[in-house]
Parts: sequence; C-alpha cells; structure tokens
Amino acid sequence: MKKRGIFVHLFTNGTMITDKIADHFAQYPPFSIEISLYGASEETYEAVTRVRGSYKRCLRGIERVVARKLPLTIKTPVMTLNKHELDDIAAIARRHGVKFRYDPIITAKMNGDRSPLQYRLSPQEVIEIDLTHEDTARAWEERCSKPDALLPPDNIFTCGAGRTSFHIDPYGGLHGCLMTRKIGYSLREMSFREAFERILPALRGERDPNSICNGCETHDACGRCPGFTEWENGDHHSHAEYLCTIGEMRNEMFSRRDDGSIGLSVLGSGSAAGCSIGHCGH
Repeated sequence: MKKRGIFVHLFTNGTMITDKIADHFAQYPPFSIEISLYGASEETYEAVTRVRGSYKRCLRGIERVVARKLPLTIKTPVMTLNKHELDDIAAIARRHGVKFRYDPIITAKMNGDRSPLQYRLSPQEVIEIDLTHEDTARAWEERCSKPDALLPPDNIFTCGAGRTSFHIDPYGGLHGCLMTRKIGYSLREMSFREAFERILPALRGERDPNSICNGCETHDACGRCPGFTEWENGDHHSHAEYLCTIGEMRNEMFSRRDDGSIGLSVLGSGSAAGCSIGHCGH
C-alpha cells in the first residue's frame, strides 16, 4: 500500500508487535502508528482488557516502535476504569518522547449494544478532564470563541469521511469511515475507483434541514459525529443528548465573554483551581 502512495495510519493495541513486525515497519514506515494504552498499571490496564499479560505485551510493543524511531502516538480512551491514571499514562508517553492524546467519549457498540456505556464518564467529568489539561483547555477556548465556526450547514457529514479518508471492512465493503456503515459500496462488485468516487457524493447528499443541530451555537463544541449517533441511536440523522450536554457545558466554560474573560462558572472554583486555560482535542 505504501508503494502505491497510500498514507497508512496504523491503529493497534501494540500487544502483537514483534521484532519482526517492527522491523517491517522500519523498512516501510507507516505515516503514523497509534497505540492504545488503557492504563498506567497492570491492574488498571487488565481491568479494561480482561486479558492477563496484555499490559506487559503492550509496553514491549511500544518499546519496539520507539527503538526504531517510528512515528508513534500513544492514546487513551478515558473511562471510569482508568480516569484516575490519565496523568500517569501521559507521563509514560513523555518518558518515551512520543505524542499523547486521549478521548473521554465512550461509544456504544457497532451493533447498538449499549453495555459499554456503563464505563462512560459523565459530562461533568469530561469537562473536568478538559480543564485539567492545559493544551486541551486552550484548544477548546479557541474553538468555542470563533462564532463564524458555530453555524453548520444542513449536511449530516461535515467531516473528512469519504473525502480525506475511507474504511474497507473485512468483507470488501468501502465506507466513508470506520463508524458509519449504512452508506457503502462493495469492492466485490465494482472497482475501488468506482466505489471511492461514489462514496463522497453519497455522504454529501445526506442532508437534514430540520435537524436540531442546524444553527446550534454549541455545534462546534459537542464533537457531533454521524457515526457516533448511528451506533448510539441507530440513525446517523439523529442527535445524541450526551454530546449535546457536553457541548453546552464546553461552550459555557470556554467561550470568551464580551469583556474578554472566560466562563469558568460551571464547575466552580474548586475544580478549576490551578488550571491554565487552554484543548487538546481527540
């Protein structure tokens, strides 16, 4: 794929990266490698994965990638099981000299199973994490303070799905992204070029002039994603109350007032104490 000019982004938990595989990556470096690290301790990591020995295998995978100076990002899905170790996970990334990012939004399963949501943080907890990480806070401040970016068109897909990215499932189905599966074309029935040239118009043709998201002033702060609502509600035209609440709280927290101040009233002085305003988005 690399020889054909495709930018390869590798998402992995790192546990199966052997020396042989790492050497192959060194010979044909991916554009980026992203390894999910679910905890800073064996106890927490394996409480998430429920696989004994997976923590040490993940760390060895990270070390093999770092040793070959490959472009690595360590990332963490933040949940009730590991939120207390987020700073320690970030410290592991710093120790290895690699990038780090986190995502505090836990989704339902692709088939609509909502059981993972028992580990989802509350909107209040998401905002607290935003506040305690300076880069994240700064980015949300900048994003929430640009009124010209807050009024979306009636397009359902305003992201890069089908435009700058695509996903091919194990059955040869080409989709705009990993999460949205209701719109796609079979590579068993047509060429890649034909399928790829069809997917963007199909996604851009999805419109909903009556969506409550149209004109919403917190649209740019909620992280709205058609794939998210497809998994959450079974319909990518719908909205997610969870994301709406987070968007409203972020907009209140990080928007600049007319006097140039930042709205830090939502959590009270205790939660914001010692924090610099600043975001590091997903």
